[in-house]
Amino acid sequence: MINEAIRIVRQLGYKELYLSTPLVKYYDSLGWKFIKNIPDENGKLLRLYHYDLYKNTED
Repeated sequence: MINEAIRIVRQLGYKELYLSTPLVKYYDSLGWKFIKNIPDENGKLLRLYHYDLYKNTED
């Protein structure tokens, strides 16, 4: 499912994606770069990730 989302936003002309998640290591294994931990609206820490749609073209 994530590969389909990446394909669609790439077709729409976006150059990069960001996401926040409580998951640890999952997105690292998919080529996303960990940026930093950020708090959600309740103060729980989430991981902020970046994905470069042009450097990561194997999707």
